[in-house]
Amino acid sequence: AQGGKYKSCIVHGQYKENLASWNTTEAGNSELILTGAPPDQCRIPNDEATAHIEFVCGGDESPDPSNITWYLGWGCAYEVKFPTSLACK
Repeated sequence: AQGGKYKSCIVHGQYKENLASWNTTEAGNSELILTGAPPDQCRIPNDEATAHIEFVCGGDESPDPSNITWYLGWGCAYEVKFPTSLACK
């Protein structure tokens, strides 16, 4: 919220037990996969938008938002790279 007013947002997934799962990427990083986005979040009819959040090694525990990258991958899979010192081995 800014000045007591909420900005619009886009929902790419929900963190609920039946809509979230964890995976290990090929690089050995932890990845959170979220489903449950509204149908209109996908540009492909009858497909579901998902968010794949990969936790990568970063300098700070909580990154500056400008250091979080995301892009739309194949289909409706939003790929997010979340740098955090908690992901460093």
